[in-house]
Amino acid sequence: MSVKIGDVLPNAVLTYIPYNAQNPDACGLPQQLKTHEAFKGKKVVLFAVPGAFTPTCSEEHMPGYVEQVGELKSKGADIVACVASNDQFFTAKMLKRQAKKCEKDEKNELASMKKDIAKGNTEQARLRAENVIRKKNEGLNLMKLSSRVDAVASRVQTAVTMRQVTGAMTSVVRGLERNMKNMNLEQMSLVMDTFETQFENLDVQTGYMEGAIGGVTAQSMPQNEVDLLMRQVADESGLELKDGMQELPVPQEEVGEEALLNERLHRLRNAV
Repeated sequence: MSVKIGDVLPNAVLTYIPYNAQNPDACGLPQQLKTHEAFKGKKVVLFAVPGAFTPTCSEEHMPGYVEQVGELKSKGADIVACVASNDQFFTAKMLKRQAKKCEKDEKNELASMKKDIAKGNTEQARLRAENVIRKKNEGLNLMKLSSRVDAVASRVQTAVTMRQVTGAMTSVVRGLERNMKNMNLEQMSLVMDTFETQFENLDVQTGYMEGAIGGVTAQSMPQNEVDLLMRQVADESGLELKDGMQELPVPQEEVGEEALLNERLHRLRNAV
């Protein structure tokens, strides 16, 4: 997809990390920006920067950007922004789409080959068979390449995450250094307690979200339909499926643990 001059921007949600010019090493929390809300009715100039992560739109990373902002706004631009596209992500998605197309073509060629054999068109069937093999190998190669690109994208994202964590830890270390110089043991303890509490709160929120999503998934997926599909696939494949699937015990959450989780979540909401 490309965006040209004069086009209406498509609805999208962009994720960005605020940049602090006074403290470049400090990484802020990721923020979300909805284009259809932020850019509605405005003239926008976008600088598209390829890459899995664009640190900032500052003079340091994009020379000339700051000077051009004023000139562009003087010519009628309401917003000037830079956007980074994750090349690895989109490349992997494209390769997967091509692999699926090869799989579809393979099935079509296989069906046509069966018809040619039934009609006695041996030569035509042989050509179809070659196409089936070629499409199958092509699809496998595309999936392998997509997997490698995914691995590269994951490594890049890991590096980005580590940079953010390093920035957060840098702030903690600086706080400890200041307190150590002052020999303020009470303040040092407070900083570490706050750091530990933030991680505990994150665990509580994550656990609550996972539990909620798991509950919705279980309720929205009828068990009888799941069992029926499993039996159909097993019959078509000539496999034996163990009976009594409906009798399998459903894991129950411990009441005490759930109550403790809800209590901690309630305290977090009151503290916000």
